[in-house]
Amino acid sequence: MGEQTINAKTVSIIILLITAIIMVACGGDNGEDSSSEPEAPDNVSSTETPSPTSLPEIATPVYLGTSEQPVQMLVVLPEVDSDTQRAARDLGEILTEQAQNDRLELFDLEMAIEVDSLNGMDEALVTLCEGEPGLVWVDAFTYIAAERQCGAIPLMQVQQGRRFSVEGLPRTAHTEAEAGLAFSIVFRSGLRPFPAAVTDLAGANVCRLGPDDRISWVYFSLALRAEGINPVSDLGTVTDVEDYVEMVREINDPDGACDVGAIPRGTLPDIVDVLAEDEDDPVEIDLEANSPSVLLLLDGEETWPAIPHMVLVAAPPPALADDLRESTQIALERVLDDGTNDDLQVLLPHEEIVAVTPSDFDDFREWLDAAGWSMAR
Repeated sequence: MGEQTINAKTVSIIILLITAIIMVACGGDNGEDSSSEPEAPDNVSSTETPSPTSLPEIATPVYLGTSEQPVQMLVVLPEVDSDTQRAARDLGEILTEQAQNDRLELFDLEMAIEVDSLNGMDEALVTLCEGEPGLVWVDAFTYIAAERQCGAIPLMQVQQGRRFSVEGLPRTAHTEAEAGLAFSIVFRSGLRPFPAAVTDLAGANVCRLGPDDRISWVYFSLALRAEGINPVSDLGTVTDVEDYVEMVREINDPDGACDVGAIPRGTLPDIVDVLAEDEDDPVEIDLEANSPSVLLLLDGEETWPAIPHMVLVAAPPPALADDLRESTQIALERVLDDGTNDDLQVLLPHEEIVAVTPSDFDDFREWLDAAGWSMAR
């Protein structure tokens, strides 16, 4: 047979089959709308639109010196009663008013001061150096301790009158105590070797009003230590007496219990007068005699300082900012100048209150150093 030829009918069939295959592959036309959206699978869930997350509330800062956190001025009080509570509240209001006027004028800022009490000097020291920043009225020893521990700053100091009463003195006796509580050492004139200096008191028998009495033992012991005498091991006997009158009586008596003691400065003539007027056992002591039976050691040339009265001490910056410290001091000075310090007088009896700086305590500080005083309370 010869070559086979493809006729037109065969070609048409082939083209028709190819077209059908292509239409099936592309979806063809099966009677459905090919442009419709495909249905979502049953296992697919819709996603919710997230809502905005609220931010946590931020507390408004409370600044020291505002009514929400006033600057505190604290006073150590052995007892707190309705009178001291009222005085503290009223004094705080007066100081706030004075400070507020200055702060508004200078800085357009408010200022609040609160006055409160503490139980003792130990608590005062902790408050100054570790507690809330403020100002505290403390004794001179606590001030020096706070200065060394945290750099506390003295601002003002109590001054007393020329005739200041001290526990252990007769009612008619008063000591000289303007800037501080001064003391004298009194001894029996027959004491041998005759003492011309504190160092000559080694081995002497001592009278005191008790182990906690400030003048007759605490201050006297520091005076001894500053001159190299240990009051525990370098003295003779130590005898406790009722008061300064009994102390001088014992010292005057050649057979008395003691040779030496410390008394408030300037009180010996008053004590001698009381002894002379004792109805049961009068004692005559002539202080004007050529050789009186009792004498004062280094009279007028004492090698020990007066013990400063109460001191207003401020916590150091940055705990208490300079402007708050200065505003509080100015407010207090104005209260003193205006004569509106009756409330302060209730909390802190005084003749006067004066401004001070650290240099005003140089002699006292050096004396404590010489005595090897420990600032631990």
